[in-house]
Amino acid sequence: MSATRTLAVLALGLAGQACASPPPRWAPPPDHRADHAVLPLSSECSAVVVAPAHALTAAHCVEEGAPLALGSGAREIPVVACAVHPRAYGEPRPCGAGPGAAVAAHDLALLTLAEAVGVTPLDVLLADPGLSPDFWRGRAVRLVGWDRRPALVGPLARRTGVNRVVVAAHGLLLTEPASAGGFATVIGDSGGPLLVRLGAEERVAGILRGGPAPASRRSLYAATYAPENARWLAGALPPERVEDLALDEGRPFGAAR
Repeated sequence: MSATRTLAVLALGLAGQACASPPPRWAPPPDHRADHAVLPLSSECSAVVVAPAHALTAAHCVEEGAPLALGSGAREIPVVACAVHPRAYGEPRPCGAGPGAAVAAHDLALLTLAEAVGVTPLDVLLADPGLSPDFWRGRAVRLVGWDRRPALVGPLARRTGVNRVVVAAHGLLLTEPASAGGFATVIGDSGGPLLVRLGAEERVAGILRGGPAPASRRSLYAATYAPENARWLAGALPPERVEDLALDEGRPFGAAR
C-alpha cells in the first residue's frame, strides 16, 4: 500500500475512533526515568538508546551525509555505523544518501555508536501486545523528544507528554494529545519514541515520523512491533538484546531486552 493511501486509510478512521475512544488508562510515572535514554541527534532529530551502544531513530533523520553524533554539549558520541530499514524508501538505501520520501510505516534507522552511552537502554516492543482489536484504541502512551527551538536562545529542551492512540493500522500508530493544549510534535523530536506501559515497564512501541499534515496536532509513528519492522530490528540489534520474537508462538508479545 502506498504511503498516500495508508495515510488516507488512517484519516478515514479518525472521526469514529476518536469519538468512541475511552479516556487514557495510564498516567506516566512522575520521575520519567525512561527519558534519560532519549537523546538529541545532531541532524536536528531525537533518538532512543535501545542497547548500550545503539540508538533507534527515524530513517529521514539520517538522510544527509554529514557526520552524526548523539548527545549534546560536552557529551557527544559519534555515530560509527548506520542501518536504514530496507523498505524505508521502497528499496535498500544507505544512510546519508540524500533527501528522499521515506515510507512512513518503515521510517526507521539503527545507529551504532563509538562507545556505550552510559544510560539504561529501553526495551523495544517486537510483537503486537494486543489481545483484541481494542488494545490500542484510546490507549494512553507517552511521547518523548527534544525541542530544537530553545537552542536559538538557550539550551536544548527535552519534552514529554501523554497522547492517546487514535488509529493503529498498516504498521503505523497515530496519536493525538490526551488533553487540550497537550503534547504535539515540534522541530527536533522526529525519531523520538512512543512509549507504552506494559506491567511495570515502559517499552518503545514506535518511532516518530512527524505530523500527518502541516499544522496537525496529531503524531504519526512507525510501529516497531509491525512484523516487517520487528524482523528487521531483531536482525539489526545486538543478539544479546533480542529476546525470542514469539510472533508465531502464541505469546502476547516479545521484546528486545
